Amino acid sequence: MRCDIAVDNMRIRYPVLHKRHRALPKFHFSCLTDTQALDGAIHLVTVDGAKYIHKLIHRTSYYPPDSQHIIDEIDAYLQFRGTPHIAQIAGLVVSEYPYRTHPATPEKPVNKAEVIVGFLLPFYAGGSLWSLTNNPMKFAEAMAKHRAQGRFFPGPQTPLLKWARQIAAALQSMHGAGKPHMDVKPANVVLDGQNNAVLIDISGLAGWTYEYLSPEMSEIVEDDREIDIMAIPIHVRVQNDCWAYGMILDALARAAADIGGEDVELVRGVAACMMRCKAEARISLEDALAMLVQ
Repeated sequence: MRCDIAVDNMRIRYPVLHKRHRALPKFHFSCLTDTQALDGAIHLVTVDGAKYIHKLIHRTSYYPPDSQHIIDEIDAYLQFRGTPHIAQIAGLVVSEYPYRTHPATPEKPVNKAEVIVGFLLPFYAGGSLWSLTNNPMKFAEAMAKHRAQGRFFPGPQTPLLKWARQIAAALQSMHGAGKPHMDVKPANVVLDGQNNAVLIDISGLAGWTYEYLSPEMSEIVEDDREIDIMAIPIHVRVQNDCWAYGMILDALARAAADIGGEDVELVRGVAACMMRCKAEARISLEDALAMLVQ
């Protein structure tokens, strides 16, 4: 009898807990309850009565680079801890090494080594801007919530300007650190309990969404998802973020078209300036923020 032993190259790869991550809170996978799948890689979970978003490595469409993408995203959240309007990581989800061949015992500590199986973000009950701009009822509710807050905090009659400024500020922080986002879109902007815009999915390396690529970026990638993002010049990636930011502003202005008002027109005008076909003709984020404070 003969047998061949081979490594399954498509097996799920769980990164070992690195010392640079030890400052983060740890949650054992067994402590996560009330799990509800939101999509293949994201679950809504409960830990000690609090709700979190669990972004996990094990997914239905797993591909080996996904493990490194998770680590890249964790490192990005570490880099921007405390930065306003960028999501704050709540902790790592760990487990014992799942491929061990012997039960974990005190005599064999290697079998008890913890590996990263995912990480937790706060649960943003306000949902994403994508869900708002595609649901008129939810959008109207968000407007009403902002007006109620306006009784105590003076500001525009709609939250469009606030969200536009907050998203731009988050992108400025990332660009200032030399880390373009590369997947700016309404689905990656969520609202916290105070109706503030928060940027998520910030690794900058995991991929992009074709519909939100700038014209010059579309020519570079040409449907090639194997391209090395880091090989693309940083100024091109920054311009791509700015273009996508303009698309978000345009989506917000269209969703608020029935409301009307000066702030809606201002947001629409800034969007048009961010989405000029030639990159050199577009305004910068700094210029956009200057226009949005008028």
